[in-house]
Amino acid sequence: MAATYITVAEFRTLVGIGDLYSDVTIEEVCQTAQDLLDGMLWYDSAPVVGALLNSNVITLGLTMPTIFTTGQTVAITGCGATYNNAAAVITGTIPYSQNSVNSFIWPNVLQNIRLNNVAYIQYAKVAADDNWHQIRPFGKALGADTKAATYATTGGVRNAAAVLARAIWDSRQAAGGGLGVDGSVLPFTVGARLMGQVKGLIAPYMNPAAMVG
Repeated sequence: MAATYITVAEFRTLVGIGDLYSDVTIEEVCQTAQDLLDGMLWYDSAPVVGALLNSNVITLGLTMPTIFTTGQTVAITGCGATYNNAAAVITGTIPYSQNSVNSFIWPNVLQNIRLNNVAYIQYAKVAADDNWHQIRPFGKALGADTKAATYATTGGVRNAAAVLARAIWDSRQAAGGGLGVDGSVLPFTVGARLMGQVKGLIAPYMNPAAMVG
């Protein structure tokens, strides 16, 4: 899907490059800026830290109190082909560090390795059994996505995307970093401080977990 926080056409106008460079090259820059922002924006989502498939039931471990309910449809990404599912229907949940069970089936192989401070969800998948394993980097379980379209029309998010895309573009054009108005090379612009430059713009929409540090 094409980037929406800043589009190819908008970026061409912003930078003043007209028809120079291919859409593919510019889209890569725009999408990178959007991906960076999405990692900090608040969605109805939870990181997935572990996965198991046993008797045609998938169990995922989430690093936050259960925010999903039985019967809810979630999108699972970043967990591998066996587990990824654009519309997984939850059949059972168990909350963060509790013993209460909601239609949840404890697989025998998980009994002895249950993690503290991890919530679990389950959904059906007809496939061969797969042992419990950690997922690094974390996958993602996403509930109803009511934010992406809104963020694409939110001024703070759009301006942040423009700042990031421009910084990335300038760094691609100049080996030392960005380009000054006189063509001089500016200090490196896409280092550790890059996201700090736009946090003020997206502050009202940031995931609290992204505010640490």
